Amino acid sequence: MPRFRSGTPDTAEPLGTIRKEMKVLQIIILILIFTGCCKEPKFLKNGLTKNANKVTEISIKVEYDSLGNKRLDTISITKKFYDKNNQIVKRIQNTLFDNEIMGIEYIYDNSKKLQKEIVKMSFDTATVNYFYNDTLLFRTTSKTVNSEFEFEQITNHKYSQKNKISEVSTSQTFVDLESGDTTLNSLVVDKYNQKEQLIKSLTTNFKNPERNKIYSYKYKCGRLIESKGYNQKDSLISTTIFEYLFDEFDNWIEKKSFENSKLSYIKRRQIEYK
Repeated sequence: MPRFRSGTPDTAEPLGTIRKEMKVLQIIILILIFTGCCKEPKFLKNGLTKNANKVTEISIKVEYDSLGNKRLDTISITKKFYDKNNQIVKRIQNTLFDNEIMGIEYIYDNSKKLQKEIVKMSFDTATVNYFYNDTLLFRTTSKTVNSEFEFEQITNHKYSQKNKISEVSTSQTFVDLESGDTTLNSLVVDKYNQKEQLIKSLTTNFKNPERNKIYSYKYKCGRLIESKGYNQKDSLISTTIFEYLFDEFDNWIEKKSFENSKLSYIKRRQIEYK
């Protein structure tokens, strides 16, 4: 049907323009709604949205030559195995640059609470012990002593009034027994929000204070999208943006890290669902 045009043609055009502008405005509003608000996925104990038997993670470091050409270097392959309760039971990590293989076996009690991690490496074996206050984990400890060194790690957990994790602090000490020197003495304090998402991490290096770092983390739709790093003087030293590729179950199968706007790491996941 032809557009009506009277002796005053200007009366039709402004109405059409207004309608177009209203449609554009509606589209903009819809974009803001869908990009600003989203439904966070519900994760199981395995960190996924669906039951899985095995997850394989491939970590790739991105390096650049003098001309800016990228080179991808696979640095590690990690395999995680899960039981029928979606709890991890075994983890095998192969670091390719030194061909080191580390295996971790997870041991649970009859109430499905994690009791121990048996960490096996080519040169040593260590045990991480878990301690609970009723049902809440409050401490893990690990100590390794051999003829060359002594290493100890202690992790303490704090909770909110709603029994949500609020803070995790981890201390590490490493003593060279031949020289008697403490070569590592550090404390990492991680703070969490009400959704139990890590929002800040403070690393204090008592041996080398110039290595002290603070990291902050930002999330969207339940996913980590940005982290910022600060030095001991509270100066911003790095900004890392994370981009994801998801499968049909809303689990990421590729995660890219852009440090200071430059692609630095790629992680790829192969997920074998139940």
